[in-house]
Amino acid sequence: MNGLEALLGGMGNGVGRTLEPITGEERENIAIDMQPIADLKPGDRLIWKGESYKQTTIPEVGQVIEVFRLFDDSGVSKKSGTPYTTDKYDFTAIFRDEKGGINEYAFDSRRFNRIG
Repeated sequence: MNGLEALLGGMGNGVGRTLEPITGEERENIAIDMQPIADLKPGDRLIWKGESYKQTTIPEVGQVIEVFRLFDDSGVSKKSGTPYTTDKYDFTAIFRDEKGGINEYAFDSRRFNRIG
């Protein structure tokens, strides 16, 4: 792998990684599991469903976040990723960086569980 491939691989576009198709019963189980959280509202507490559902650097697996804002319910939301991978962002959470700045990030509720 050359330096460019290593750099691009770190950006999550699949270069430098081996991806294996998910099929059969496992695909069916994931389709059942990856449903948007019903009646999501600001203040709801969420965590990743697990390491395999985490596709961003924040939050950490097991770290609780609170819903800050919801995107409209039309089902049309910003999609993330490359032309090869997409997530439907339906909520945001806010984080404070090391300099005290407030940052808002969008997420896909299909990858999270509601807690408490």
